[in-house]
Amino acid sequence: ACLIADNLPEAISLAKEKAKLNEVIIPPAGEEERLFVVEEKTYPYGKISPLEVVGTYHPDYQGLTWEEFLYKGKRMKLNFDLLKHNPDYYFSDEIKLPLMSFIRINGKLFVRDDGNHRTAIARLLFALTGEPERLLQGVLLVEIKIDIPLYEEYKRFVSLLKELSPKMPPVVHVYRISTERIDAVRVKDVAVTRYEIGLEVILGGQMYKIS
Repeated sequence: ACLIADNLPEAISLAKEKAKLNEVIIPPAGEEERLFVVEEKTYPYGKISPLEVVGTYHPDYQGLTWEEFLYKGKRMKLNFDLLKHNPDYYFSDEIKLPLMSFIRINGKLFVRDDGNHRTAIARLLFALTGEPERLLQGVLLVEIKIDIPLYEEYKRFVSLLKELSPKMPPVVHVYRISTERIDAVRVKDVAVTRYEIGLEVILGGQMYKIS
């Protein structure tokens, strides 16, 4: 922990490969794709491998490598200082505060709201301690499943409608209906919601529903 805080270049040189710091931080799925979520699971007390994180919702950090982010992150110095004073924070199974928030979209893991800097530090820290695959515990994790085949069919359907009616393009709305819901009672429970996708199509002054 002290090595990271006091001599970042040396820490990176020792663990760059194991921490996969050359990987580029990518953006998540687009807004339109996320309309086709058919299942959502929420883990209030989740655990993730920092090495599994491929991207972030934060636009300022997308496109950087993890190594670049360790140097350029806006609050990195503050987090390095906190690491130096409390290295056990990353190894504890307690809920991480401020809350670290992640979302797994069709198997790909992203930082959602807060935790970008700490994720980068955890990648490096765990690699330096010889446990690059170590899990970071006590985080908020949401897993969503997007029906990509249905999304592709939707795009083809909208394109076909526009070809059939070029002068009066149709208006198509995607909506979701909850078909099943399981609430989390305790902090370590998992909340689950499943959805059915439907379409509202306004064409020629008429509205049609497709489910």
